[in-house]
Amino acid sequence: MAQGLARRFGEGTLFDADTLLMLGDNWSQWLQNTLLPQEKYRKFPLVLKYQDQLFETIADLIVVGPQGITLIQNSGFAGEGKNRDKKAIEELGVWLSLSKTAIQAHFKVAEVRTMVHFVLGSYVVEVEVN
Repeated sequence: MAQGLARRFGEGTLFDADTLLMLGDNWSQWLQNTLLPQEKYRKFPLVLKYQDQLFETIADLIVVGPQGITLIQNSGFAGEGKNRDKKAIEELGVWLSLSKTAIQAHFKVAEVRTMVHFVLGSYVVEVEVN
């Protein structure tokens, strides 16, 4: 599958098949070692009625572990440092906030951590939202 993706995007792209496999392995290890998942929900549909409007979306990943629930949304942006963190807040801040509220209601919990995974940069940033 990695070779097919690398071929599809062509030479000179950000990654080759070996790099893609390495990034996938690194992600799996980070997830397992950091969040200690007991349950994982991928492409989880969320619905929330908020201020007489309906918010519907699909969460990339919800992880339930001993430290609670974490929402992780993937981003294709591969920028560096401060730009990456700023991009996460600008593009996903409101979405993360509404998704967090929907998860709190669905799972009946008070706290939900929210993170953005910059897939191409192999970087995760936690974004605190209300």
